[in-house]
Amino acid sequence: MDGEYFRGAYCPRDGHSSETSIEVARLIALMREKGIVPSLEELVSHGFDGPLSDVVIIQFASSENMPNWLVPF
Repeated sequence: MDGEYFRGAYCPRDGHSSETSIEVARLIALMREKGIVPSLEELVSHGFDGPLSDVVIIQFASSENMPNWLVPF
């Protein structure tokens, strides 16, 4: 990574996206609809076959415990 991250299909700063970000966002939305906690294993079991090295999934006990530097713009 070059130090930039974003949540969802598109970067809110510059609009960047990739096949991976679009597919991960779609699968995460599907998992949340089904009540499944996202994980790398769940991504793969739901059909993700892209590079896992491009994906980071972080889980916190609550949104209040999430560090400010991870809050999307």
